[in-house]
Amino acid sequence: MLRYLTIVLTLVFISCNSGNKQKITLQEAINDPEAAHLARPSQAQYEYQERERIMFVHLSPATWQGVEWDRETTPLKDINPKQLDTDQWVKAAKSFGAKTILYVAKHVGGFCWWQTKTSEYSIKNTPYKGGKGDVLNELIESCKKNGLQMGIYIYPGDQKKGGSTTSRILLPQQKIIKLRYKLILTGKSGGPG
Repeated sequence: MLRYLTIVLTLVFISCNSGNKQKITLQEAINDPEAAHLARPSQAQYEYQERERIMFVHLSPATWQGVEWDRETTPLKDINPKQLDTDQWVKAAKSFGAKTILYVAKHVGGFCWWQTKTSEYSIKNTPYKGGKGDVLNELIESCKKNGLQMGIYIYPGDQKKGGSTTSRILLPQQKIIKLRYKLILTGKSGGPG
């Protein structure tokens, strides 16, 4: 009985003390002399953490194949997401409080969801919008219109061109995305970050 009473009193003490904590701003934390010895996030790191929820969207030819990885067995003429609605994706993201959508614009199979000359395995060679569709651009515009941030993932290689082809494939693709869509690419293969 004494053990249970000790546990209950300990929990009461913890719950009473936990209510005394107050939330502080990043600037207050940076200026706190008692925390001078602690690592502090940069402004960019802090803003990233404040985004909290991110919606991850990965659509690939594997969707038509009914498998997890793109086996490149779906003829391009069969990839036609007629009912695709990126505004609906954004609405879904906002419904659960996401502030950012992270979109896989190209995965390991190499299929590109934007208009590109770097690969024939892309949306331009499908019947989607008469070969003029650009899902990446549609999603960027939907995010802008609805106040969400946009992130993209581009697999650095291309299975159709022999696997890892960073300099021959990825760098030209990144250049197109930076110039055409005005996106800032960060990370190990995408520049600083």
